[in-house]
Amino acid sequence: MAPEGAATRIGGKAMNGSDVFFCHAHQDQEVVGRVYDALAGRGLQCWVSFRDIVPGQNYLKAIMGALKSCGVVLLVVSRHSNESVHVHREVANATMAGIPVVPVLVEKVELSEELQYSLVNVQSLFAYGPLTDPIVEQIVRTLRTILGHRRPQGPGVGQPAEPGEGKAPPLPAKPETPAVRLENVPSRPSVPAPDSLIPANREDPSDQLVRERAAAREMDLSDDIDGAMAAYRRLLSEHPGDVESRVALAGLLSECADPEGAEALCREGLRIRDDARIRCALGEAIWHQYRAEEAIAEYRNAVALAPGLGPARAVLARALLEEGDPDGAIEHLQEAHRLAPAHPVVLVASAQAAEVLEEDRERASQLARGALLGAPRDRSVLLQLAALNMVEDILENGERYRAVLRRNPRAFVAAAGMAVIESLAENASEAKCLLQRALALRPDDPLVTLTSAFVHFCSGDWATTLQKVDRLVNAGGVPLSLLREVVWIFGLGGDSAKQHRVYRRILDYAPQMFQARLGLAELLLEEGNLRRAEAEVGRVRSRFPDLPSARALEARIRLAEGAIDQAESLLDGVRSTLGILCAKAAICKARSDVPGATAAYREALSLEPSDGGARRGLMECLVLLRREGEFRRAFADAPLKLVARMDFILGLIDLGNEEEAARELEALRGRTVVGANACFLAYRVGRHDLCKEFAEPILAGQAYVSPDLHWCLGRCHHFEGNSDAALEAYSKALREDPEHLLALTDSARLLHELGDGKTALGLLQRAATTTEGDKDGEVHCLLAEALALAGNSEDAWKSAEAFVSLGGGEEGYDRLALAFMNCGEFEKADQLLERALVDYPESIELRRTKAVSLERQDKADDALRELRLAEDLQPDSGAVHVSLGGLLDRMGRLSGARGHLLKAWKLLPADLTVGSVVGVFLVKTGDLAGARSVFEALLSRSEDPTPWIWDCLAAYQEHSQAEEGIELVRRATSLHPQLPDLWLWEGILLGTLGRHEDAIKPLRRSSEHFPGLAAIHLGNTLSALGRHSEAVQEFESAIEKDPSDTSVHRGLISMLRLRSQWAKAEEVLDQMLEVEPDAPDAAELYHAIRSKSSGVGEFRH
Repeated sequence: MAPEGAATRIGGKAMNGSDVFFCHAHQDQEVVGRVYDALAGRGLQCWVSFRDIVPGQNYLKAIMGALKSCGVVLLVVSRHSNESVHVHREVANATMAGIPVVPVLVEKVELSEELQYSLVNVQSLFAYGPLTDPIVEQIVRTLRTILGHRRPQGPGVGQPAEPGEGKAPPLPAKPETPAVRLENVPSRPSVPAPDSLIPANREDPSDQLVRERAAAREMDLSDDIDGAMAAYRRLLSEHPGDVESRVALAGLLSECADPEGAEALCREGLRIRDDARIRCALGEAIWHQYRAEEAIAEYRNAVALAPGLGPARAVLARALLEEGDPDGAIEHLQEAHRLAPAHPVVLVASAQAAEVLEEDRERASQLARGALLGAPRDRSVLLQLAALNMVEDILENGERYRAVLRRNPRAFVAAAGMAVIESLAENASEAKCLLQRALALRPDDPLVTLTSAFVHFCSGDWATTLQKVDRLVNAGGVPLSLLREVVWIFGLGGDSAKQHRVYRRILDYAPQMFQARLGLAELLLEEGNLRRAEAEVGRVRSRFPDLPSARALEARIRLAEGAIDQAESLLDGVRSTLGILCAKAAICKARSDVPGATAAYREALSLEPSDGGARRGLMECLVLLRREGEFRRAFADAPLKLVARMDFILGLIDLGNEEEAARELEALRGRTVVGANACFLAYRVGRHDLCKEFAEPILAGQAYVSPDLHWCLGRCHHFEGNSDAALEAYSKALREDPEHLLALTDSARLLHELGDGKTALGLLQRAATTTEGDKDGEVHCLLAEALALAGNSEDAWKSAEAFVSLGGGEEGYDRLALAFMNCGEFEKADQLLERALVDYPESIELRRTKAVSLERQDKADDALRELRLAEDLQPDSGAVHVSLGGLLDRMGRLSGARGHLLKAWKLLPADLTVGSVVGVFLVKTGDLAGARSVFEALLSRSEDPTPWIWDCLAAYQEHSQAEEGIELVRRATSLHPQLPDLWLWEGILLGTLGRHEDAIKPLRRSSEHFPGLAAIHLGNTLSALGRHSEAVQEFESAIEKDPSDTSVHRGLISMLRLRSQWAKAEEVLDQMLEVEPDAPDAAELYHAIRSKSSGVGEFRH
């Protein structure tokens, strides 16, 4: 018996893990247990999750560890495992790692499509019914055969396939789909590699050179890279003309960050023998040095020397596709498929073409799986697939990069690729470690430079990012594929000018590169330049009329023009790709069909879960539908949190969760990329400190600063009262964009406040006459608002009339009516509302605003009629019922008010403001049980009760229900023990009940946070206890802390008057009037004090 812990040996082969890994659905545990026992009883070491995972062990890590270390996977096929996503993933991981999979059917089912992809051409075993000895013996024989004879794996890029090897099993047939130019490229390999792939001078298998070369190849596939290199070098020293060893060694050198050594090796070989395979390897070495034209020339030389060498044509096709020659790529790829339809290199090139030229991700993935099945242990195939942008999930690419790095720590391309993915996943420390590894291997490589720029960008280091990116843009010979990535980084930084410049550079060099042309069109569309965007898309569609992404972009242009029907017709009958589905979602949103848009975005994410645009669209729709739970799940499911986090924070703000949004922004400090978007979000939640902090690295790094960011910083300075800094920021925005409407109008508002009406008016007039023109009246609306706020109602009315003449929108009417109401111009407000209701008769918001105007004019009955009309329009509008309940309450019609408020609470259970209004009303009307129920619900739904609890506690105090108020305070304190608002209110309510001794402690505890209020109530409490001197000290201490709070002065004066300390009261009054010289009660207080103190004297202030 082998000692405990020794490796089990079956068929003479040592296995580090179990012999057999059971892959099954959890519903099949009973039958799996019987098979497990039968195999274990015959000497096979088995592993199954429900028996072999010990308590406390990480479940997923245990499964993956057992899978990777097993000898063979036994797949128990049933109707349950057919549908199990976990089973599909385990099988896919096994095939990717080169582990054989043996399907055993325990039910009569047809393999699912996912399992067919992974198990095509794999013979299944059948175990229907009872588990008899013959069935068990057949399974054991099959497993022992596989464990004893694991076949060698397929060839690399430059190595021809041996007979019967390197051939992927045929992939399942696929329904015909419209193709761009790959009509003659089959979607599935179906025949073995032709004889032209086999060297003509093939030696006898017993030949020593063949045996040594096979041993070196096995070292390579077993990841003994140094041993493989040494073996190949020894072979070349003895056999300099050995093409296969030279090509294999060159491939290893390129993989291990030494493409220069690979190039020298190949050129040495060409001096001995001009061979197509060596020229192919030379092209690869040159390609890795980013000399694209030279590499393509070598690939062409290889094809000229050996026209029947399919892999040579495939690598040429890939290079042409990367460098913007799709026609040439298609020509060579079709020929490569004719010559070697099953060769992994051909399948990799076909996968890239299917993704780029047909945008058919399903077919691309199918071809990629075929490549992996044909060469599951070949790192070069795995690395090429990881580098493609066609996998359904970018995290799958990450796993491929990670697998290559585990097997070859010197694979700098894998290190760079993983660094980008870890940055996107917000794993900054891991990304930096991977970047350091790549830099140590190839410090001056353009790919590593680009990776370094992105990693620094994600950590907020704008200066380093720009330095590295500018070096790439200004360097010569940088591949176009890398320049497209540079455009992406500039896009993240908001620098559209540099994006334009790089796109132009790409298109000047390769005008046929339609991907860059579509990227430019997208940029133009975002900037509103529809005419130029349409021209760029038209050039692409003239060559590729059925390209889905081009159709989708043209549909979005039509949508921007308002031609919804034309946009929709462009998408009819087009295959549902990511771009098409996102365009359909945009059309649904334009038709106000938010549920339809949501469904389209979900379908898009099912194709590519990592797509940021589709996830952003889905999250926006869920916010519009107020589906907060689904919105949060959409973010939680995002594979790349970096891309989705800003959209998540914006959604939180739109859902009213501003405090949580602020916490999310706080967590971004120094941890990840922030950029201008974070500045805007911080401004929206009132965190001006964060906004300025996030902007600092952008300004310090001398990165491109958009006019929007300057404007945003101006608003922050404006709100903080720093007028000079605000005007400077607005001026910078206007220097970048002289027609920036918000900068113009906000500058005008600030100048009005500062008394410079003339300059302000000039800015507003300039805003109304921009080159784009005030097409929808928005500028005149802003102008009218600004003038109304400044009290210039006459000019404001003129701008309002201009707004109306331009067909003003519903929201603008509402804003203007409120602006005129706020400056007392009710007649003008009513005129605007009457006109608005002609254009928007079903607008409940306009009717609510009109009701406010009428009530403020003491026309409560008319206001009630307006709200009744709004209720008829939308009976289930919670906002309307809140307005009705409030109005009826103020009119004294409490029964009707109660019905509407309770209905509003039922319709808007998550709205804390509505809950607070309802609770206060119930306290007022004596329904204490109902109020308790509402406040309990509010406590359970709010992370911070301060926005609503003050009004509720004040209602308890006002309506002599302090005991109920104390109960609410204590319940809230049990949930939020460190909230000073609750300490203050506990003291106030205890004092109201006359429990003055008990009130002192919570009032003192809250005094640091609320010095004025706490001092007033504490002083009154101490005075009630006869501790007058302490009370005066509390007031004086509060005044010393904050002399500007005149309410404390008034409280102290009141106490001093009660104690007839008139001279002291007069002294405190003088201090108060220094702070508030225009106090409305000053004269009354002064005369009252002077008349008591001396009976003479005059009011000095």
